Amino acid sequence: DNLFWPTDSSSAGVNVWLSLDEIPAEYGGGMAVSPRSHTAEWRRDAYASIGSTPTLPPEGVSPAQLRKTFGQTCNMASLNEEINAKIESTKLVFDYRPGDCLFC
Repeated sequence: DNLFWPTDSSSAGVNVWLSLDEIPAEYGGGMAVSPRSHTAEWRRDAYASIGSTPTLPPEGVSPAQLRKTFGQTCNMASLNEEINAKIESTKLVFDYRPGDCLFC
């Protein structure tokens, strides 16, 4: 996840989101997942809406780029209503218990 970790685009790795507490879906859950959004036809429009690109440069992400795009996915409703509606229509939210993991 090049936007969160100091890596370059050729770095291999995996992110794990670990629930430390109970996080019921009825309260928003801990994280929503939009299955297959990484291959959706609209993904390039989603990246453009947050000021990012699907492929990162070999040198990685600069601090300026990180500041520009960090957290923008949370603002998708105001950045691009059409893309937000597509994400919302496919998202899955789970009940998380302590120790549950999501690999991304």
